[in-house]
Amino acid sequence: MKLLAPFLLLCIYACSSPSTPKDKTSPPAQKENPAQEAYQRTLQTHDKIMPITSELNRLGRQLKSQIEQLQPKQKELWLSVIDSLDTAEEAMMKWMAEFPAPNSLPDSLTKEEIEQLYRQKENEIKAIGKQMEAARDKAEKLLKN
Repeated sequence: MKLLAPFLLLCIYACSSPSTPKDKTSPPAQKENPAQEAYQRTLQTHDKIMPITSELNRLGRQLKSQIEQLQPKQKELWLSVIDSLDTAEEAMMKWMAEFPAPNSLPDSLTKEEIEQLYRQKENEIKAIGKQMEAARDKAEKLLKN
């Protein structure tokens, strides 16, 4: 968990790096690599979900700061919610670590296989987004009561 903050900073930096502008003078026949296009689509989905990570972190800190004041049954519920926050955050970190850049893919993959790979990765990140939103909602509900 102590390595999470530097990893998060690296990921945020990597995700926020400006992409190189497309050359408008290129002939229409020169299209982006299909792997790059699929990669960018999936990365855009990730970029929409990634900001929830900082919310999870903030909510986890808030819950932990108040947990000592609770009764044992309440404490158990709060620990469960803290665990769901941590699990969702870890799922995002794992997904990012396993997300392949187009230049790391084997040359033997076909365009269809590449599309399928990135479609799968996009579905995975969407599921992680739902997991993160559910954990966030539970934590916010506890803090309101």
